[in-house]
Amino acid sequence: MPTLYEKRGRRYVPVADDRVWDHWPQGFHIVYVPYDGGQSTRFSINPDKAAFVAGIMQKEDALRREIDACFRFRPASRELTPAQAKAWKAFEKATDNHYCIERESVMGVIDRIMRVLEC
Repeated sequence: MPTLYEKRGRRYVPVADDRVWDHWPQGFHIVYVPYDGGQSTRFSINPDKAAFVAGIMQKEDALRREIDACFRFRPASRELTPAQAKAWKAFEKATDNHYCIERESVMGVIDRIMRVLEC
């Protein structure tokens, strides 16, 4: 987190980092600092579900690994038919990129799951 400074006279003096919280919206918020030193913040939490949301935040890395394993692209379990192979080659040629397919990010999926479960 960057150090904030206040101008006092002709000098800039560092101030406490709690000034960063001054711009947060009104409501209940959860800040989770995992062992690796990162930080995750959720804003406007329903106080009745704070323990639930905190539990999910604590298990975010495990959720990320599991969801990523589910969404991982795998080779087909069977050979492509000649028509499918031809269609795939046409797709590659049309997009000029072998890796053009996109999907939602794992964190995006976790955020969507949390929004559904927080209701």
